Amino acid sequence: MKSNEELLDAIYAHFPDSEDKDETMCNLITDSLAAIGYWNMEDPEPKDETKFYYEDRIWEDIKSGRSIEYGDTDNRGTLNLTNILNALDTIKRHDPDTYEEIQNEEWDADSCDVFFQTAVFGEVVFG
Repeated sequence: MKSNEELLDAIYAHFPDSEDKDETMCNLITDSLAAIGYWNMEDPEPKDETKFYYEDRIWEDIKSGRSIEYGDTDNRGTLNLTNILNALDTIKRHDPDTYEEIQNEEWDADSCDVFFQTAVFGEVVFG
């Protein structure tokens, strides 16, 4: 099992041109949380108290190793560092256009939704 530091390094490796890889991931999480409103019924309470914004607090929780549940009444999944890394690897292999948008920090609501669903469920569940 990889440590949080090793997982973060592997995640950040997906953003070689980013000047601040941590900020890039925080922004991806922030924009993804905005994109999933049509299917997500969970509103987890972040444990981090060092950040002001909800999305920043969620990313801090994830970085610290916390797993957070998302989904609806029929489909539930977990967001954590391992699943984020797996999602980036899966999207890179199976959806290169979306991966390029994410890697180049040119994502939109659709690519954020694909990323977040793949990270939470292992695949796109809500089309």
